[in-house]
Amino acid sequence: MERIKPTKMTKARYLQSGGLVYHFKALQYRHRLWANYLAGVRSWLHSWSPQEKNLILVGPSLGWSLDLGFLQRFESILAFEPDPWSRWLFSRRFPQVKVHWRRVDLLNPLQLESLHRQQGDHCLLFCNVLGQIPLIYQDLDMDQWQKEFRAQLKPWSWASYHDIYSGQASPASPALLQRVLQLESFPTEKTIGQIFARNLKRLAQVQDHLTGDLFAPFRKRPQYLLWELRPGQIHLIEFLKND
Repeated sequence: MERIKPTKMTKARYLQSGGLVYHFKALQYRHRLWANYLAGVRSWLHSWSPQEKNLILVGPSLGWSLDLGFLQRFESILAFEPDPWSRWLFSRRFPQVKVHWRRVDLLNPLQLESLHRQQGDHCLLFCNVLGQIPLIYQDLDMDQWQKEFRAQLKPWSWASYHDIYSGQASPASPALLQRVLQLESFPTEKTIGQIFARNLKRLAQVQDHLTGDLFAPFRKRPQYLLWELRPGQIHLIEFLKND
């Protein structure tokens, strides 16, 4: 049988993690479908131990995958979030946390280099935002953008969790969930097929979020888990940090 490869992202199919529709889904599913995902993110964040006492959040949305204990580890928090609903609701969800909000677009054009000159005493957390880049900025030259991103990221202490693939699939079995948790390197096509394509015809519809090459030079001790965003919609999430 001819091997079917995951497709590049079809922008019309991809739902941004922001806006009222996303928050409504979080209210619907966070205690059921999202429970393992949220627990996994929080556990991973608490294992991150940057030396910096100040934090920059990039694309935190309402902070569904963040928790108070993690945020209170830092003396100062600066957040870049364009969604006004997210900023407003985040402040009400975490009233104990003082966040300095910025509406500046940090990712297009890339401003990580200049930000480091101003805020180099901060560490940097990308909150499941980098898999959205091809949708949010549809006219980007992605190869050039990724090259610049890698160059500007080098001086930072950073961590990121992000989509690498997503697609329609039946709920994952406990055995498959455990296998994904045990992955120690970027998933192979066989693994992607096992996650998304019990019916092999579906593999042609798997969405590539274009983060596979983005972190190639930095991919050390990656971790992975599955997130069922809504019934039948599975996202494969990668976790990376440079400490």
